[in-house]
Amino acid sequence: MDLEKLSQWAKRQLSVIITDIPELKENAYLVFSSRYGQCDLTDDKSDIYRYFPAFFLQNEHHEKINQLLYSKVIDNNKDTENKKNELQKLLDTIEISGDVNIEFRFTKMNYKALELLKNHPLVRQPEHMMRPAWIRIILISLNDESLRAMFE
Repeated sequence: MDLEKLSQWAKRQLSVIITDIPELKENAYLVFSSRYGQCDLTDDKSDIYRYFPAFFLQNEHHEKINQLLYSKVIDNNKDTENKKNELQKLLDTIEISGDVNIEFRFTKMNYKALELLKNHPLVRQPEHMMRPAWIRIILISLNDESLRAMFE
């Protein structure tokens, strides 16, 4: 899944939602999130891997990626560039974990707006999270079939 295109799509969804619920304009933003962590939609893959490794499914390149990410020995600028290129190629081979969501975060709580948001047609909030007590709001799961169809 192309993270840049996915992030752009999510930001467009947020813009439509904010048009419908103006109380969210200066208040809501989106993140990638799971029970293991979260990161900004704009983070690059190496930062995501470094600070939120559960975002990705591990594959046969896991050890090499860690080696490149945490390598302290840099001989020259060309060596650094080669390592960055190799790291990027390896990061492009790993898949995103199925339990990652695109979720809303808020700078201040507005419970009326949260209830409107949960019921917005673009939001795929799970049924068990519709009670007013739930303040965690999911735009969409990255495991959602319709989303996967759009980006694969």
